[in-house]
Amino acid sequence: MKTLHVMLEVASGLSVYVRTLAQALASADHPNHILSIRLEAHGLAAGQPGLHEVASAGIAHHRLSGIAADATDPRFLCSEPRTEALFTAFLDRLRPDVVHFHSLSGMPASLVQTAHILGYPTVLTLHDVCALCRPYRFFIRDDGRECAGPLNGHACIACNPGLDPTWLLERFRYAREVAGQCCDAVVAVSDYIRDAHALYGYGDAIQVIRHGIALPSPDRPRRIERPPRLLFVGGLQPQKGLHVLLEALRGIPPDHYRLDVYGGGSHHQFDAMIRPHFPDLPMRYRDRYPTEAVAAVMDSHDLLIVPALGGEAAGMVLQEARARCLPVICSDAGGLPEYVREGETGWLYPRHDAASLGRLLQARLDRPDELQDAADAMFRSPARRFADVVEDYRGLYAEVGRVAKKRIHRRADSASDLVPHEAMRFSPARHVQTNMTRIVAELQRRGATEVWLFGTGIVADLVDPGLGAAKIAVLGYFDNDPARQGGQRLGRPICPPRAADGHAIIIAASSHAQIAPQLQDLGFAPEDILLAYP
Repeated sequence: MKTLHVMLEVASGLSVYVRTLAQALASADHPNHILSIRLEAHGLAAGQPGLHEVASAGIAHHRLSGIAADATDPRFLCSEPRTEALFTAFLDRLRPDVVHFHSLSGMPASLVQTAHILGYPTVLTLHDVCALCRPYRFFIRDDGRECAGPLNGHACIACNPGLDPTWLLERFRYAREVAGQCCDAVVAVSDYIRDAHALYGYGDAIQVIRHGIALPSPDRPRRIERPPRLLFVGGLQPQKGLHVLLEALRGIPPDHYRLDVYGGGSHHQFDAMIRPHFPDLPMRYRDRYPTEAVAAVMDSHDLLIVPALGGEAAGMVLQEARARCLPVICSDAGGLPEYVREGETGWLYPRHDAASLGRLLQARLDRPDELQDAADAMFRSPARRFADVVEDYRGLYAEVGRVAKKRIHRRADSASDLVPHEAMRFSPARHVQTNMTRIVAELQRRGATEVWLFGTGIVADLVDPGLGAAKIAVLGYFDNDPARQGGQRLGRPICPPRAADGHAIIIAASSHAQIAPQLQDLGFAPEDILLAYP
């Protein structure tokens, strides 16, 4: 069985998990491939989109790069024609037996619909709440308060003032329908993730396949040192809760512990953002450690603290600690409590409550024998192994293969042969293509000699084939952010020509309400502003 794993290319635990799973599943008879989608910085030239091979030990890794997009832009997260076309061509070449999508965060949800229409069995694993919340926010608002839930996307509008509300709501609806109607199986990594997505319509039969760990177990019981060495692993974002931990440590004598902070930022950020507020705490900032150093980091500490504030899925670091028999104290955020046995392998406290965390820490530091008991208990009862995860997915792949064969639909032969799933009421890319047919006809009727593109570059790819490069010059495109003055064309600021003579035609590839008035201020007549997006 040939399996294709699709993920956004990011430096995170998700990438490690996908590579580990693909390598564990791979064999001569069951090859596994990874397709990672790499986005270029928003507003920068991305070059020619394409597929490239990536050096990767023991697994075939392919990268789709050259796509200039914002990973939070709801238009891109719905659909993007170039990405869809490259993905379709890749599927046609690889012909996998199963396409396994790992999260919908940072990639067009239309890729799942595309694979489904083409007849491939599809699996979606929900690793986090990013399909319901802005990436890496975990239901924490900008003011630090917890969000009660997305309310079908309506609660997201206040946290995303720079994004068009219509597209925000469309992204939420479209992703939900894709997951519920185009996936043969939807998997969550914890009960918390399952329940959060089920509440918002991601299907009634979401399965739970919990994380396992590929780290070897220690060959002898851990010995807790005195004073204990404390460990924090995570980014410096407020939702990771480092500030809660440091507040909890203020009242503890500094000779009772030592804290190592392994962060996702930098020494400069730590020294600027964190250390000035806690100058007297005995702590060191350490860089992110590579995968091969996980066991050494866990073994060189006596207690892991996970003070997360938001909707954490499962916490890979908890699994790593469990495998190396490292006791933990963690908050009750998200799915974390599902991975800790209170009083046996660790301790829980109410998120945000620095005082409760401080009391727990003081008790453990005063009685290190309790840390030793927890370490011994974990040694006697090994963690869930990654081999168990692999077997769960092997069984799931076989099941979705049988289900897919029962579906009454044909396999499309090419991208142009795609027929949208009948349950999908609206696909942004196809909506744009439909509008472009009308717009190109209007441009031909006017005999246009110049086209200025405002917004994303997607429309340029749709204009040229319809009019021909010899007839019309696509001069460039305006910066997508209306708050910025001017724009960019070939790296230089642009100032569009006045349209008093009616010769310049404008296609605004944006639904931002500010765009049309801004263009009119530059001298373009309302009838010359043609909107590709709704």
